Amino acid sequence: PPPPSQKLNNPQDLVTPSDVKCQEAIYKVIRERYPDHGLMGEESLQVSYPSPPLPSPYSWSIDPIDGTTNYINSLPLYTHSVACCRDGVTLAGCVYNPSTGEMYLAAKGDGAYKVLAAGTTEETEPERLVIEEGDMRPLSSWVVNVGFPAEPKSRAKSLKNIPLLAPHVRGLRMLASAAMTTCLVAEGRLQGYVSYGLYEYDYRAARLVLEEAGGEVRGM
Repeated sequence: PPPPSQKLNNPQDLVTPSDVKCQEAIYKVIRERYPDHGLMGEESLQVSYPSPPLPSPYSWSIDPIDGTTNYINSLPLYTHSVACCRDGVTLAGCVYNPSTGEMYLAAKGDGAYKVLAAGTTEETEPERLVIEEGDMRPLSSWVVNVGFPAEPKSRAKSLKNIPLLAPHVRGLRMLASAAMTTCLVAEGRLQGYVSYGLYEYDYRAARLVLEEAGGEVRGM
């Protein structure tokens, strides 16, 4: 990956040229098909597009690389995250991990799915993600991800959960990609995720995946 730069003098909040290029590419595709839709991306300070001539009820929330630090360190836990909203309600979401080819998709009222994307060695048909009430395990068998936000106050609040959770769960993880982690909860590979200081481009697409799978989100 190309060398990163830091945002707002925060050495733990990084952006790379790849973040910017990904957002530019996503913006271009959406603007070509839906020229009147609003666009909001994490790297909006680096990528600017003219506002549509007339306000639209539709908008897109984009995190071009969620888990930039993982990407910089060649850890295969980062995603492209895109959500389409109408009047603030998320209608559709897609979270894609380019390292593994795993793609998580959801449409409001139509369920959540996982698929290995075209071009991967194990390309598959969509798998419906469903969290059944009977799937709930005792807390003592849960593996829970704890967020590590870049913003210091949010990070301090998040880390306070470690001593509170540790005596009661099987294990704690810190995977550092909000969208990927939330989708892993929807898939049942994790049982919970706690974090603070998330922005809507961090969670909109993945939240829809989780909720359409039958999971629950609190505090957003």
